[in-house]
Amino acid sequence: SIDFMTIIFRETLVVLEGHELMWSLKWHAEQRAEILGRHGYRGFTGAESTVQSQQAWRLDFEKAESWGIWSCRYYFIASGAFLYRVGFGTIDKAGMFPVFDRVAQSFTITE
Repeated sequence: SIDFMTIIFRETLVVLEGHELMWSLKWHAEQRAEILGRHGYRGFTGAESTVQSQQAWRLDFEKAESWGIWSCRYYFIASGAFLYRVGFGTIDKAGMFPVFDRVAQSFTITE
C-alpha cells in the first residue's frame, strides 16, 4: 500500500492583470480545486503561504476511498513564466502534513 506520495507539476503561469501575484496563485488553486472536485475530492481549504522566501498558495483537500481518507496538500509557487504545483498525498494526515511542510521548504526552483 502507498502511505504517501509526492508529485511536481510545471505549467504556464497565468498572471491576472491588475492583481498581485498571490491573487493569481489563489486563482490557479481554485481552478485545480474545480477539476479535482469533479473527481470526488472534497473539503478544499486554501491559505497564503511561503516556500522558502517565495510567495505560495497552499491548498488542502481529501477524498474518501474504500480503505480510508486520502488527504492532500498542494503548494502553488510562481517562478518566471511558470507555475509549480508541489503536491503531497497521504493516508496519515496528522503524521505526514508537518513532514510535507518541511519537505516543501526544502524545494529550490531554478530556471
